[in-house]
Amino acid sequence: MAELITGRELCDLFRIEYDSIVKHRQKDQRANLEYIARELLAIDGIRAIVLKSIEGVQRDTLANRRFVGARLHGHADTNI
Repeated sequence: MAELITGRELCDLFRIEYDSIVKHRQKDQRANLEYIARELLAIDGIRAIVLKSIEGVQRDTLANRRFVGARLHGHADTNI
């Protein structure tokens, strides 16, 4: 039966510095995330879903601010 090894064990086998690879990957992590986000947003269907989600979050945030503001100012009617 074949055995799968990854991470530190694999690096040890090939005499590669595991910690060096981890540091290099962490350094590039933000750039990779931004690249993936840009590529996904270039797809029309995904872009539309993300925009709807953002609009929903903005609406929820605004409604929550109004609710909290009304409560802080002692308004009994918090169905704003």
